Amino acid sequence: MTMVYCLLYLLLLAPFLVAGAIAFVNSSSLLSIACVLVGAIVGTLLIPLAGTAWLQAFRHSTFDSQVGGIVFLVAILPFFAYSGCVTGAWLVSMLYWHQDSYPQGIIFQGVAVLITSVLGGLIPAIFLTIPWPSAMQSSHPVAGLAIASTATGLISASLGSQLAHWLT
Repeated sequence: MTMVYCLLYLLLLAPFLVAGAIAFVNSSSLLSIACVLVGAIVGTLLIPLAGTAWLQAFRHSTFDSQVGGIVFLVAILPFFAYSGCVTGAWLVSMLYWHQDSYPQGIIFQGVAVLITSVLGGLIPAIFLTIPWPSAMQSSHPVAGLAIASTATGLISASLGSQLAHWLT
């Protein structure tokens, strides 16, 4: 059982380790790891706000009852927070990865953060509103959370940086 928990912790930490490694390899500076940390913090603050707004728009009935509020605080908000943390880390690593081909101005980075925040809240909200069949439910929901958050972070950071590059 301890092996399962070790693998689970590794699965939860892997996106941050990979994002930090990508940023460090492309910049050769320890400051890039601090930037990944700042991106993770900013994502943790912005994505739950955007995700809650999208979830409110898609499924307003979720917040009508007391049980919906408890489920939101216990399950949905941590999912958005972890997803935002992963998304912010991936966005910074994407910006370091494409630093030669993308403009490095503050306007480009601000647009990338805003687009990624909108997409990073939209994609998990869509995941949460889809009725999943019981065959797809996992016995380890935290593993599903980690995989879905990593995929969400990678997709929204990639699309956000590409759209910001196209717009600026």
